[in-house]
Amino acid sequence: MSDAKVVIAGAGRAGTTLLLQVLTELGLDTGFARDRPVADQLASDGAPPPESPKAPRVVSGAGLAHRLGPMLDIKGIDVSARQYAAVVFGGMMAGLGGAFLTVGSAARFVPEMTNGRGWLAIVIVIAGMWRPVPVLLATLAFSFLDALQLQIQGIGVAVPYQLLLAMPYIFAILALAIRRSHSGAPAMLGVAYWRR
Repeated sequence: MSDAKVVIAGAGRAGTTLLLQVLTELGLDTGFARDRPVADQLASDGAPPPESPKAPRVVSGAGLAHRLGPMLDIKGIDVSARQYAAVVFGGMMAGLGGAFLTVGSAARFVPEMTNGRGWLAIVIVIAGMWRPVPVLLATLAFSFLDALQLQIQGIGVAVPYQLLLAMPYIFAILALAIRRSHSGAPAMLGVAYWRR
């Protein structure tokens, strides 16, 4: 094998840049300086040509996610603590969303006030292939459908309101049917890291 650096990736340009940053900070020889962010180095210096020995070699595959935990653990990073922190952060964000519904949106608590929006959130993440920008676009699309059904009811279009209320959920089922084989879920989703 040549002396090209090996980088494990598979999350697109932003994920690759983040992973390069993490591996560089861990002290691995990625060909980038540790004193400034990798993104800045790529923007100012440009990426080295692929045939250059300094160019990182990008490798992707289903089994690579299983090797990243031990690799970070060897370098002294507490993988389990990071996983727990991510779960706690997710719970805090869900609680903040619930607080917004009761305080900001409706100004009072009403049973069943979410109307299944939690399931819509899961569908949005799946439809967005677990990537931030597509998830944002899917969120905007479902929000538009929710607002559209309210506007159509308000102007008095002769459509049964039950059908209008179901519109975001009908599109959610269609999105799941279309995206079921291309969800792109993280390989280690829901799998706790155990040191061997």
